[in-house]
Amino acid sequence: MLVRSVENLSGFSSIGSVDVESFLTDLAVDGGVAASTQEQAFYALLFLFQHVLKVDLGNVNALRADNPKLVPTVMSKQEVQKVLPELPGESGIIGQLLYGRSSRGSGTSFSVVGGNVIIV
Repeated sequence: MLVRSVENLSGFSSIGSVDVESFLTDLAVDGGVAASTQEQAFYALLFLFQHVLKVDLGNVNALRADNPKLVPTVMSKQEVQKVLPELPGESGIIGQLLYGRSSRGSGTSFSVVGGNVIIV
């Protein structure tokens, strides 16, 4: 970790953008962190250097962590037909109504009002 405690801040005068780059690249490559985690670490270090240490960090060109490409999970018709009967009580009724509406191509929305589920 680049910063362990406030007591260690006196040694930061020798640390520069190359060290910060190395740390952030290590987070992405060896740490396997998400892009948002790496970005948060960068902005925390930027704040530390600019506002606490009053040091210009310069240009930091660290290797960036990848944003994962999220692919929506879609169940096949056969999978849905296996799952729907297993849903208990009201959940089963709601699931069947929602699935039936979506398979006909019309949009479905629902609201919960006073404990009652309204499906449109």
